[in-house]
Amino acid sequence: MNGSRAKIQLLFTVVALLLTTISFAQTITISGELTKPLTLKPADIKAMSHTAVTTTDRDGKEHTYSGIPLIALLNQAGPVRGLR
Repeated sequence: MNGSRAKIQLLFTVVALLLTTISFAQTITISGELTKPLTLKPADIKAMSHTAVTTTDRDGKEHTYSGIPLIALLNQAGPVRGLR
């Protein structure tokens, strides 16, 4: 599996976990070194644009991951540039 595909799968896995968590939680908060920390409610997540990616694993099985790209959430929160 090339690095780019692995990163995409990891990204969608993280977003899927976030979306699973939000179904049980009242809100999700994205905070840290951000210009605009976010608190998202289930309705906020449902209103955001969702993306789906289909990929094949090493055994030839096809898997589809869907959700909100993590970069969309981070862009909305406004990460502070230049920090490491």
